[in-house]
Amino acid sequence: MEVVTMDSRAYAELNKKLDKILRYVVREARQSVESEKVITNDELAELLGVSLRTLQRLRSRDKLSYKIIYGKCYYSLADIEKSLREQTLYRNPKTFGELRKNFRLIIENRKNGAVGTVR
Repeated sequence: MEVVTMDSRAYAELNKKLDKILRYVVREARQSVESEKVITNDELAELLGVSLRTLQRLRSRDKLSYKIIYGKCYYSLADIEKSLREQTLYRNPKTFGELRKNFRLIIENRKNGAVGTVR
């Protein structure tokens, strides 16, 4: 094994770059995990303030992406935001930040076994 020596300034700079890379990787991983979470048909209808029939109509017209798992429809945050950006969906939450917050609350409430509205 070869021993490499380096200037303390170069070592500090290398550490800064490694920290920056680490922060980037952690941030990307969090965003990836967030976009993989899904909500149900009922939860999305409540979140957007629309009927289940409206969601069915949007799915039938390929205006809203969804996944079917064991016969139930699920929607990811990324798919919902894409449809909102393309103005396929009209939203009850006024901003994407509010939508994300409500989405996270629904996921968190489901983990804790809570049921009911999120506002």
